[in-house]
Amino acid sequence: MLHSHKKGNALVDLIIAMIILGLVSISVVGAYTSLMSIASNSFRNSQASWFGNSVMEIYSAKAFGDIIADNNFTLNDQFPGYTADITVEPKNVDLLESTITPGDGASNYTEITAVISGQGVDDILTYTTLRSDCNEEGPILTSISTDYLSGQNSVP
Repeated sequence: MLHSHKKGNALVDLIIAMIILGLVSISVVGAYTSLMSIASNSFRNSQASWFGNSVMEIYSAKAFGDIIADNNFTLNDQFPGYTADITVEPKNVDLLESTITPGDGASNYTEITAVISGQGVDDILTYTTLRSDCNEEGPILTSISTDYLSGQNSVP
């Protein structure tokens, strides 16, 4: 394309170039902002996950009678700004029927739930576990077999 040497054409070319550069810049800034937000959320979620795992480890290691609710559990030295709202509910567990139902003070199981919040966001993650008092009798073995069949049919 031939360009004339008039100053008006150079000015129009400059304005068009600035408009194109502006549109490209807007999309680049938008993508950068989006990526920074994703990175920030990923870091926050990762920290909340580590905090939640730590909370559940601490509560799982407590004596059964010492497990109590806490609506503001923190580990500020390791996870500043993160809190856990911990609820504790007694549960009845029937292993034969595979059921879990609400319990009372005499229940041998308790359900521990920790809702993790932090960095200005509530309810980032929720952890739930079932803890046993470990005082129920286990299954009773009625027989042990050491028979080994190597592809042969056996007769009872």
